[in-house]
Parts: sequence; C-alpha cells; structure tokens
Amino acid sequence: MAPEQSTSKYNHLVDFWSFGICILELMLDLDDVDLFLTIRDINSLNLAKYCDNLQKLMKNLLQPNYKNRNLDLVNEFLNQAKQPIVKSMKKN
Repeated sequence: MAPEQSTSKYNHLVDFWSFGICILELMLDLDDVDLFLTIRDINSLNLAKYCDNLQKLMKNLLQPNYKNRNLDLVNEFLNQAKQPIVKSMKKN
C-alpha cells in the first residue's frame, strides 16, 4: 500500500508505487519483512547490475511523497524498447 493511502488524499500515483513494489518482488524474491526493510532503505539498494536505469526508476517509483514521483522518468524507462530491460537474473 502506498504511503499516501493512509490519508484521505491520494490519486493515480499509488499505482506507480505498486508497480515499483512488483518490480522489487520479482527481481529480489524477498519475504515481506525484507521487502519492507528494502523499501525503507531504497537509496542503498543497488539494482544497476540488472539494468543501468533501474536504480533511478526504483528510487522514483518508491518516493514516499507522491508529489516527488516523476512520470516522465517512468515513461523514459518504458520507452527504451531497443535495449533489453534486464541484463541478467543470475545471482552471483
């Protein structure tokens, strides 16, 4: 649940938060507690090994303040269809 849903004021940007959570769950295979801790410390997460722009995208999607979520950045990421989105899912 996006942070702003605990208040009465929220909009379509909650879906971008959810999208970010889905990406984290798929890529990192974390249980609920570890996922929560990862979200709390999103700035220390290193996803560049999967995709160059993924780190920037995730920091944008998981902004606690929905007013700081940049939809242009999301569109830029999704429009990069010429490049493979994920480099490798192999764990080192």
